[in-house]
Parts: sequence; C-alpha cells; structure tokens
Amino acid sequence: MGNTEGQDSQGKNRRQRKKSKKRQDQDNQQQEGQEPPNVPQDHQQADLEQVERKDWDYITKQVVNRNLPPFLKKLFPDVDFEYVEPLPVELKSEKFELDCPCIIKVKGQERIALLEVQTRNNRSMGEQLLLYILLVRLIYSERFGSDLIVMPGVINLLSDGNLPEQPYRIPVGDGEFITIPYKTIYLGKMEAREFLETFPMDWLPFLPFTRGGRDRERPSNLLLMS
Repeated sequence: MGNTEGQDSQGKNRRQRKKSKKRQDQDNQQQEGQEPPNVPQDHQQADLEQVERKDWDYITKQVVNRNLPPFLKKLFPDVDFEYVEPLPVELKSEKFELDCPCIIKVKGQERIALLEVQTRNNRSMGEQLLLYILLVRLIYSERFGSDLIVMPGVINLLSDGNLPEQPYRIPVGDGEFITIPYKTIYLGKMEAREFLETFPMDWLPFLPFTRGGRDRERPSNLLLMS
C-alpha cells in the first residue's frame, strides 16, 4: 500500500512538473512574440527611422562619390575646372569624416572641392564647413602649399530644419566677422519638373527628394516630356 501511495505521489509530482514546464514554455513563446515591455512603440519607430535614414544617407553619398563631375558642375557652374581624383573621406588623426572630397584643377592650379550631402537644413553649417576647410588645409598643406583653395558646396536633401545664413558670418569682434561663402542646392524646395528640366541625368537618383518627385505617376510623365 505504501509503495502504491509513493508511486502515485511521484507520478502526481511528475505531472505537476510537466504542466509547470509546459506553462513556462508557453509563456516564453508569448514573450518572444511580443515587443520588449520596457521599449515604447514610439522609441522603436524612432530607432527604425534612424536606421533607414542611415541607409539612404549612405546611398546618396555613394551616388555622388562614384560620379563627382556632374555634381561639381551643378554646384560650381561659373568655375571652369578639370576633375582630377577623389580624396579619402576620413581625415587622418582627426575624428571627422568628409562626404565627398576631391581634387580639381582650375586654370592649371589644383584645388580641393568639398561636397557635403546634408539631410536637413543646418543653421550652423557654415561653422562645420569652416572646421572642414581648416582641417583639410592643415592636412594637405605639404602637398598643395599654403595657398591651397578649398571650395565647399552643400546638397540639402530635405526642406525641413533651420535655413543657414549665406554667406555664413562668424563674429570675431565688434563689427568684425569671418565670412564663409559656400554653394548650396536645396532639393527639398525644388519642383520635380524644374529638377528634370535643369539637372543632368546623373542627378536622377535624387528626384524623390524634390516636390512631387515621389509621385509614382508624375515623375514618369515628366520624364517622357523632358
């Protein structure tokens, strides 16, 4: 009798353990299918958008870097230049990375053009460019000499953000300023028709950033008309 009761008790305990394990497995499966409780939905969406921004930010810079001359010509239409070669985007010994730097020749003299692809308008863009200009001159002074000319230009993709003052002026005294002139193209303010009529085909990947450029039917019709 005692053995039978002991076996029944052991069997009951085994069944309880199995049920407990089964419930635990189910809870684990539900938790795996759910979002982490400590991460709000809006934070997850923001993280996703950040990843997407990084993706197309990288892609747009690659588009420019792989075919710089047509972008240079549009940013500097009044400069008769000869494209020479690209430069490394990383500034040695400095924790900065340029978007699309390259060497060009103007009247036989080598210069450095700095093309920056900016997601949103940045009011302090002039200060950022001044920093890049100084760093580039410091790093390449031995190669190009102290009279090196650095030509900055910015491609703004979106229309939001604070518009920078142009030319950008940094006060250094009473009524005294350092002036930073630079060329800018605002794609987010441009109509798709104007873009297709005035920009070369090399710029076509940037059409979705223009007004009406993401309309599935409109760009196709404009392309046929252009």
